Amino acid sequence: VTDAEGNLVEEYKAEVVNTMDEISESTWDLVQTGMERMVENSSAFSELDFSMAGKTGTAQQSSLHPDHALFVGYAPADDPEISVAVRIAYGYSSSYAAEIGRDIAQIYFDSDSVDELITGKAAEVGSASSGD
Repeated sequence: VTDAEGNLVEEYKAEVVNTMDEISESTWDLVQTGMERMVENSSAFSELDFSMAGKTGTAQQSSLHPDHALFVGYAPADDPEISVAVRIAYGYSSSYAAEIGRDIAQIYFDSDSVDELITGKAAEVGSASSGD
């Protein structure tokens, strides 16, 4: 974690706390292929210069509230360095969460893009779509 000036605030190390050894390799391969295809078929990810895999989703609370928007993903798809999970409470569409996940990964792999992506103003509503 860094502050706004890029100074290290806290460093974390990955720790495996649980495994799912009972799931077959072929099942994992199918899930991974599906996540890669979701990103490949979403216009939100069309201009990335690295591979990414992900899945969008929505969670309905009630007919009186907008859906919660969800995205989980990782990149590069073939040798992950970063994983991302985005949940926007009452976010309407998972496409919005996917765009945020894409931007997080973009900044991770190209820190020079931070000024373009983080402007201090609300972004325009994206036009990308992806299936839930």
